[in-house]
Amino acid sequence: MVLIDSGSTHNFINKKMAKELNCFPYPKKNFQVMIANGGSISYGGKCYNIKLSMGEYQLSTPMYAFPIGGVDVVLGA
Repeated sequence: MVLIDSGSTHNFINKKMAKELNCFPYPKKNFQVMIANGGSISYGGKCYNIKLSMGEYQLSTPMYAFPIGGVDVVLGA
C-alpha cells in the first residue's frame, strides 16, 4: 500500500517491506523524522533504487527505511 503525502519532503519505505525486497538500508547518522502526531523517530537507513510500478507509471527512487505502520511506502511531494 502506497501513501502519497504532499506534506512529506522525502520518500519512506517500511523496514519490513525493504527486507522483503532484499534491500538492506545503508546506515546514516543523526537523522530524525517528524511524524504526524508531532513526535519524531530516529532514522534507520537509506535504500537506493527502490522500484515501484503503479499501472503504467514506473518509479525508481531512494527511500528512507523506518518502522512505519499502516502503509508500505510513503511518497513525498
